[in-house]
Amino acid sequence: MKLLGTPDGGGDPLQADSVLCHIGAEETMEPFNANLKGANAGDHKNFDVDYPADYPDPKLAGKKYHYAVEVLGIQDEKVARTE
Repeated sequence: MKLLGTPDGGGDPLQADSVLCHIGAEETMEPFNANLKGANAGDHKNFDVDYPADYPDPKLAGKKYHYAVEVLGIQDEKVARTE
């Protein structure tokens, strides 16, 4: 996906032209899971993310970002099974 994150109250935006997001993964923040689940390539989504004060990245910790996301493609994660 391609994303642009603008901090609430101003500041340097976050921008990435190619980000892989594991929808439904435990480590993925809930706003990304909720807003991107079921998305298709070409979809555009806008949503906010409130980062907790103890978030590991100090640049994001305790801040709110407004995200504009373009879904570039979808990959299904296949789990190999051994019998």
